[in-house]
Amino acid sequence: DASHISINLKALNLHQSSQTLKEVSVTATKPFIEHEVDKTVVNVENSIVSAGNTALEILQKSPGVVVDQNGNISLNGKSGVVVYIDGKPTYLSQQQVTNMLKTMSSGTIQKIELMTQPSAKYDAAGNAGIINIVTRKNKNIGLNGSLTAGYGQGIYDRENIGGNLNYRNGKVNLYGNYNYSHHKWTNHNYITRNFYDGTNNDLSSRFEQNSYMNFPD
Repeated sequence: DASHISINLKALNLHQSSQTLKEVSVTATKPFIEHEVDKTVVNVENSIVSAGNTALEILQKSPGVVVDQNGNISLNGKSGVVVYIDGKPTYLSQQQVTNMLKTMSSGTIQKIELMTQPSAKYDAAGNAGIINIVTRKNKNIGLNGSLTAGYGQGIYDRENIGGNLNYRNGKVNLYGNYNYSHHKWTNHNYITRNFYDGTNNDLSSRFEQNSYMNFPD
């Protein structure tokens, strides 16, 4: 048989303890890629993905964007994309835009907006779409600025340096930036094509191609 033991405990007194917090900070981090109704937004600012990269490298990582070896930019397979900076057209050729993005640090970019069907406020040429690069601007009053520098090492080394100045006073806001980079690109392609006999489905021939292409800075 199980035995039962009764224990009498003394009264337990609970004392209230409170602590006043000086400050509660709630922070939220945007995802690297957001899909909105009329556009796809790549949030470059404060993203670890963009650290140390150029604006062109971030653009190449954006969904649906392809930059070929000649500097031509396509969006979802359509060429002739119009590139905007802060909502204004650049009026540059795609090769000139590509060269500009090679020297632009990702630290100067807030976000990249990809629009395959831009709204009526954008005067787009053709129907290939718009890529709008929104740069970072300091909202503090007075004269503010920042300086960025980076170094990378792959097959070749690369260096970049840039800075921006921002003056804000009431309704007046003046902004300017300068970026410089020195790097060399390389592209290694290894292609294998197999050709089969249509009757027996036997391998009839094989074509292999191994090529290197270097691009000056």
